[in-house]
Amino acid sequence: VGNDAGLVHHMDLHGTTNAILGGDKRLCRTYLDLIHPWEAGSPTTFHLPPEAGIPLGGNDGYRAFRVEVHYHNSNQQAGLIDRSGVR
Repeated sequence: VGNDAGLVHHMDLHGTTNAILGGDKRLCRTYLDLIHPWEAGSPTTFHLPPEAGIPLGGNDGYRAFRVEVHYHNSNQQAGLIDRSGVR
């Protein structure tokens, strides 16, 4: 994850299995599971063992996701650019 001066502090991937919330762009945090966190200095790839996985869709899988990107700019520098690749 590349960014100016360590701008990205951490990212959290959340998901919901709720069919109704899957269509709600607000995705209230109360109904979300934390699937995977990443923080500066962590490995840039995530590997599950062959017998594991994250269920997607169907009756039991996650129906919607939200990625939260948290920034750290304690010096309040202007003009920094997030180059983390998250869009």
